Amino acid sequence: MSREALAIARQTFLEVVRQPVHCVVVLATLGAYALSPHIALFSLREEGRLLDEFGTSTVLLAGWALTCLAASGVVRREIETRTALTLLSKPVSRGAFLAGKFLGVAGFLGLATWTFTVALLLVDRRGPVAFGAPDLPVAAAGFGGFAAGLLAAVARHHRGGRPFSSSLLGSLAVTLTCGWAAAGFFAPDGTLQTFGQGYDPLIAASALLAFLAVAILAAFAVSISAWTGRGGTFVVTGFFFVAGLAVGSLPPPAAPWRALLFWIPDLALFWTGDLFYTDGAGVPPLDILLATVTAALYSGAFLALGTWLLSRKGL
Repeated sequence: MSREALAIARQTFLEVVRQPVHCVVVLATLGAYALSPHIALFSLREEGRLLDEFGTSTVLLAGWALTCLAASGVVRREIETRTALTLLSKPVSRGAFLAGKFLGVAGFLGLATWTFTVALLLVDRRGPVAFGAPDLPVAAAGFGGFAAGLLAAVARHHRGGRPFSSSLLGSLAVTLTCGWAAAGFFAPDGTLQTFGQGYDPLIAASALLAFLAVAILAAFAVSISAWTGRGGTFVVTGFFFVAGLAVGSLPPPAAPWRALLFWIPDLALFWTGDLFYTDGAGVPPLDILLATVTAALYSGAFLALGTWLLSRKGL
C-alpha cells in the first residue's frame, strides 16, 4: 500500500466520521438494541434467538445505510470541488486514490461495526426482559458506558473544539468496549466469574461476516460514485444489496446473463441468522477465512472497475 493511499485513507476516515448523519445512524442502531429485549416479547417462545437474529441483521442493514451515506460522497465531493484533479495531477494513481477512499470508508464501517458488536453482546447476555433476573453488570456496562462516552464527547467538543460527531463515535467505541470487558468478569448477580461467560461467540462471528459483506458494498459504492452521484449511488447500491441477497436463490441464468451475475456477490454467504436456531452452532474458522478472501477479491475487482471508470471520465 502506497504512502499516498494511506494518507488519503486517513483523511477520508476523518471526513466521514465527522458527518452528523452517520452519528445519527449509529445512535439509532444502539437505541434499537436497547429496546430489542422488550420488542422480543412479542415472538412465540423464540425470544432469545429472535433477539440474536434481529441484532445481527441490524448490523448488516445499518452497515448498508452507512455505506450508502459515506461512500456516495467521498469521491463525488472530490470531483465537484476539483480536488480530485489536483490529487491525480500529482504522482497519485487512480488506483491509489480509490484504494485510499475505500480504506477510509471501510475503517469507519469497522469502527461502527465494532461498536454495534459490543452493544449486541451485552444485549444478548441480558436476554429478553421476561426471562431471568436483571443482569446488573450488563446494565451498568451498557448505560454507564453510553453515559461516559457522551460526557467524554461533550468535554472534548467544548474544551478541545473537536467535532462532536467524531468525538461521540470514538468515545462510545472506547467506553462501551471497556464496559463490555468489565462486565465479562461478573455474573448477572454481581459475583466474579471467568471472563466471557454469557457472551455468545456466534454473535461476534456473525458481526464479522456482516462487516465483510458491507466492505464489498463499500468498494462497489466508492467505485461507481464518480459516475452516479450521491443520490444515484444510494439507489444503485441499494439495488445491488438486494440483488446480492437474492442471487443465491435464483435458478441458473441463461448464458448472456452469467457474466453480469458474476459481478454480483452472493451476500447470503455472509448471513448466519439460521444458525441461531441450532443449539451449539458456530461458524468454522475456514468459513470465515473463505469469506474474507471472497470479500477481498470482490473489493479488489470493484476498485479495479472504479479505476477504469475514472479513466473514462477523463480523470
